[in-house]
Amino acid sequence: MIVVNKKSFADEHDLWEGIEEQLLKEQIGHRIDTPVVPIVHTLQDVNDQLARGRPFFVDIARDGIVLYEQPGHPLAEPKPLTPEEESAEAKSYFEQWHQLSQEARKIAEFSISNGFWRDGAFMLHQATERAYHCALLTLTLYSPKSHRIKVLQLSGRGGRQPTNRRLAARQSFFTSMLRAAVQSLRRSEIFVEIQNHRGGARLAC
Repeated sequence: MIVVNKKSFADEHDLWEGIEEQLLKEQIGHRIDTPVVPIVHTLQDVNDQLARGRPFFVDIARDGIVLYEQPGHPLAEPKPLTPEEESAEAKSYFEQWHQLSQEARKIAEFSISNGFWRDGAFMLHQATERAYHCALLTLTLYSPKSHRIKVLQLSGRGGRQPTNRRLAARQSFFTSMLRAAVQSLRRSEIFVEIQNHRGGARLAC
């Protein structure tokens, strides 16, 4: 996790995505062994999440190893959620994101059945992204602010919480199927992006 002092810096998506791409290249080239995904939050947001007892942030504050720290920017004292509060938040997240995922899936199915390939591919990605957010938020009360399926996949595999391990176990069971589906989805995304510049598109999956 990278903690910055200004929201405008945290929102420099091109910068962080460039770093993320470079780290992925380092992993593919076997120059680093463990997947590294930069997660960027402002200090104000981190302290707010700690004060609200969000397990992801509490675990990092308690168990994380500081690689670099500028003095004078302390973290807030964590306030753990009660089991009842945690359950209520998880239920709320599930109801919100499961519905959003199903809506995107239905729009994708309608678009594809009517030959609207670009919209179909886009909404398939949206449905998948929302389903990952649903699983992560329901099980861990945290999901990175990313639209990239690969980042969401890696987020589900990391961490020492039992919820993370359960999610990782489910993912590993479907590893080959998930990999093939995500790769196909990513190919369709790239294909649509290319075709957008040519005036037409068909779904490549």
